[in-house]
Amino acid sequence: MTRYLAHITLVFLAVQCLSNQANSQDIHFSQFFNVPGNYNPGDAGRFDGDYRIGTVYRSQWRTVTVPFTTFGISADANKLFPKKPIGTGVAIFRDQAGDGNFTTTQVNLSGSYKLPFLSDSTQSISLGLQVGITHKSIDFEAFEWGSQFDGVVYNPNLGTNEFFQNDKSTVFDFHLGVQHKKAFSDKLALTSGVSFFNISFQNQSFSEEKVPLFTRTNIQAIADYQYNEKLKILPAMNVSLQGKFREWNIGGAVRYNLTEPQGVRQEAGAGLFYRSGDAGYVYFDFIYDKWKTGISYDFNFSDLKVASNGRGGLELTLVYVFKKFRPRIVGGRVCPDFI
Repeated sequence: MTRYLAHITLVFLAVQCLSNQANSQDIHFSQFFNVPGNYNPGDAGRFDGDYRIGTVYRSQWRTVTVPFTTFGISADANKLFPKKPIGTGVAIFRDQAGDGNFTTTQVNLSGSYKLPFLSDSTQSISLGLQVGITHKSIDFEAFEWGSQFDGVVYNPNLGTNEFFQNDKSTVFDFHLGVQHKKAFSDKLALTSGVSFFNISFQNQSFSEEKVPLFTRTNIQAIADYQYNEKLKILPAMNVSLQGKFREWNIGGAVRYNLTEPQGVRQEAGAGLFYRSGDAGYVYFDFIYDKWKTGISYDFNFSDLKVASNGRGGLELTLVYVFKKFRPRIVGGRVCPDFI
């Protein structure tokens, strides 16, 4: 046990050494553990069940400006190819930000392949590939420019003296990921992974200037510790590195089993997380049978708190896991001969 805890500690320390600041505005979520399609293609189809459907909604900075809103829906399966260790998935995200209605829409298709460990059934490694299309648009007419100030007041009838080549762009991209799962005992399991998004360095400029979207590297570690018959401890962390930006989330939750004997599964959880240099957030979830719903709220700690009054963002998630009923197959029986 000491060796495993030391391993986890080293992972946390290494990540913190890489993380110096957190200002990235790439699509991201507080409940990273409930939105795997945005963090690691290697997770596609890696769950206990046949099919998984999830949605996420996030709204932030409502007290500062036009709210930044993000909506996503995803679905993945691990039984699409019954005799192959292949997982598949699709994810759609739409993000709208600011006065100019800057909108980003992503459609990604994922595939993962589980590498067999013939000598060790307690662990698995899956490699993932995600390919997709990203469409961006912006409404330049919605902005107010300095050149429209006539010396006394803002005059929308004055020219902007600004020229943009395009107000829309569409690019193709691909992402890679690897995920490792290890059951150290019947009480402790760890899921970790590394992924790389925006590998093609796509151009995100609306003018002639080239502005590449840097590769986003994600590092994750999520543990599941069964403390006793009723209580689970669930520490988790995620680090995103993109260009000069650094963002790391660290925290954990506890979940209490409310299931009655022979009853439908019911669990309730609560947790606290911290996002570097930006916010802290509370998290609550509830599991009923095959449904899991989560809610979190960010409290802003950055310099923006003067304008935001400490208010950050609300995030909601809903996940459903479908598992087909498979009757137990009874082998052949030998009937006695009474004749």
